[in-house]
Amino acid sequence: MAEIAKVFVSTVLDELIVNLKESALQEIKSVWGFEEELEKLESTVTLIQGVVEDAEEKQVSSKAVRKWLGKLKNIAYDADDLLDDVATEARRSALMCEIHTSKRQKIVHSISSFFSSNNPLLYKCGIARKMREIRERFDVMANERKHLNLHKTDGGRPLQRETSSFINESHVIGRQVDKDKIIQSLVSSSDDDDKLYSVIPIVGMGGVGKTTLAQFVYNDHRVKTHFGLRAWACVSDDFNLLQITKALIESATGSKCDLSYLDPAQLHLEEKLNAERFLVVLDDVWGENQIHNWDRLRAPFGVGAKGSKIIITSRDERVARTMATISSHYLEVLPDDDCWELFTQSAFAREEFQMPIRNWRKLVGKS
Repeated sequence: MAEIAKVFVSTVLDELIVNLKESALQEIKSVWGFEEELEKLESTVTLIQGVVEDAEEKQVSSKAVRKWLGKLKNIAYDADDLLDDVATEARRSALMCEIHTSKRQKIVHSISSFFSSNNPLLYKCGIARKMREIRERFDVMANERKHLNLHKTDGGRPLQRETSSFINESHVIGRQVDKDKIIQSLVSSSDDDDKLYSVIPIVGMGGVGKTTLAQFVYNDHRVKTHFGLRAWACVSDDFNLLQITKALIESATGSKCDLSYLDPAQLHLEEKLNAERFLVVLDDVWGENQIHNWDRLRAPFGVGAKGSKIIITSRDERVARTMATISSHYLEVLPDDDCWELFTQSAFAREEFQMPIRNWRKLVGKS
């Protein structure tokens, strides 16, 4: 299903980059003139790698992006298989070389033997031709990324992102069990009884639905009635203390905050939180810089009433461990039936096509 591609695409590209830098392959390209093809391939793969995280975020709502990721995964596997074959054969030949004493001479000799006319692999499989074909396939993918409006990432995350607390619950598929479990933690008084507030991380890979789950919880009637004040802020690409504080003020009050400095903004937020049992959501928390700024951001939270809660969403387990006061909620991929329902909802506007996967299987079986 769509979620499966998210598990593998970035990992395969990472491994491909490592293999392109593998020592045996470097010797091959220097001795046999593959420099241009391999350098072009590495450059293109690195370029594509920069937008994969953004693609994995967008594939849930874009059929075209899902298709692009699927093709990219297949090409990456083909490239990785080819490089593995070449490197493995080169290493095998190096081990068989017993004549030369110098390590470099052994490698060069083994490669020369490997690519000699007596070795059928070069000519029968067409290594050079296959490398060129794979590089050209990656070039096509690099060009297609422009039409899909995919953005380069920084440190493994999109540079531009913004979320809100609003959600259309009729479009939410699955997650009821996750929702009920988190709400139980929110309204329970048993967790962290010695603290004024608790921090509950929702952790999972990109695009798995962390923000949607947080929105689902935030807007539940049980949450609305339990907390006297709720506020939402998207942390996104830059942990800007002033902007996050202002976003929390505006979310809590519904009014624009024109304060230009952190100190008055935090004082204002502290006034709003004072003696209130509050729920704060910090969506998309990421990176070491954000961990370092956490103590400064939470300074105003200590004035709230006991039982206040903070939800953070993050892909980064380090963030979760640093900020959490109770166990993280790890969000898994949706079951196949829910993935299928999500796919049909996104791909087909007409409701008659939005049927369970078992009905589609029966329909396909009859045709």
